[in-house]
Amino acid sequence: MSYKQRLLTLDLLPLTYDGELRDLVFLYNCIFGYTDLNNGRYVTFITHGRYRSKNPNLILKPAHCKTTTFQASFFNRNVKPWNFICNLAPHDKFSSLSSFKKFLRDTYFTLLDTTYNVDMPCTWFLSRNCPCHRS
Repeated sequence: MSYKQRLLTLDLLPLTYDGELRDLVFLYNCIFGYTDLNNGRYVTFITHGRYRSKNPNLILKPAHCKTTTFQASFFNRNVKPWNFICNLAPHDKFSSLSSFKKFLRDTYFTLLDTTYNVDMPCTWFLSRNCPCHRS
C-alpha cells in the first residue's frame, strides 16, 4: 500500500495537513476569544471591504515583516491558510468550534484524496499556489 492509501485507510492526515489543521483551530480560538491571549497585537483584519470572500469580515491582513523570524511566527505564517479557508467556508462554518473543525477535517481529507502527492512538496499544504497540481 502506498503512503497515501494507508492514510486514507486509517483515516489519518499527513503530518503537514494535521499541523496546519491544528494551527487553524488554535487561530480560530484566538480570534473568537476562547483563549486568554490578546491577539490584537498580532492579528489585523482587512476592513476596506474590497476583498471578495464568503467571509470578508474574517480576512486577515498580512503583517509587514522586517525579519524572517517574525515572518515565520505563528500568526504570520497562518494568514494565508486562514484566508484560504475563509474563501472556501460558508459563514455558518464559523458559528461554532465543532462546525469549524468538521469543515477543516472534511476539507483536508478531500485535499488528501484529490491533490496530495508524496513526491510533490507543493501539495503538502493547503494554500500553496503551484501550477503543477492545481487546475
